[in-house]
Amino acid sequence: MILFPAMLDHVNTISPAKLKARNIGFYAAGVNIVVLATPVVFLPLSTVLSSQGSWAVVAGFTAVGMISIVGLSSSRKM
Repeated sequence: MILFPAMLDHVNTISPAKLKARNIGFYAAGVNIVVLATPVVFLPLSTVLSSQGSWAVVAGFTAVGMISIVGLSSSRKM
């Protein structure tokens, strides 16, 4: 619960003035989507996969999410 406001402040601090609203919106939307989608995706997988497989899926989703955020944040066309 502490990480969300801290990261929101970080996104606000590193964003240029004209892109702050967009970057904060991307961050907040991404967090909300992940919070809603994670149980829907992960719980059925946890019954099929081993614990190592489950953590590999979590790591994969985290990596894709981080790469997406970096790509969207560095795009000047959006």
